[in-house]
Amino acid sequence: MKDLEAVTGLLSGSLYNAFGGKQDVFLSSLDFYLANVVKRRIDEHLHGDDPMECIRALFTTTYHAALGKERGCLLTNTAIEIGMHDKPTHTKVIAGIRMFEREFLELVKRGQAAGKIPSTKDPQKLARQLCVSYQGMLVLVKVVATKKVLDEYTDSILDSLT
Repeated sequence: MKDLEAVTGLLSGSLYNAFGGKQDVFLSSLDFYLANVVKRRIDEHLHGDDPMECIRALFTTTYHAALGKERGCLLTNTAIEIGMHDKPTHTKVIAGIRMFEREFLELVKRGQAAGKIPSTKDPQKLARQLCVSYQGMLVLVKVVATKKVLDEYTDSILDSLT
């Protein structure tokens, strides 16, 4: 809230009133995050020509640029902290995860069509595996301090697809 107050010049009470309350400010923040940050990451990293390199790029950008700096993902942090305790927030977190899952599914299908991922593997299961791995990576970047180790995790994730 302090950042919002500084940027807008408004006090927290005014911000809460403008949105309907504290919960509404947070839900609006999640909406913005999904529409802008999550969508941008998907567009930047998951629409390239080589599906395997797309996956690598998405995973490594969670830590290469941010290593040593404040790292995190609002979607992941919200899932961890709030989980299923608040229905409106839970619904938005699931929507964000499904955004990634849909894109991973399309990526896996493209990888299968290109012969980079075996067509004998279920694309839906692989997409879900990538979703879980991506969320796991976003947690790991908070506690693992070296690119080398995080690159090894990424390599392992990619190896599991082939």
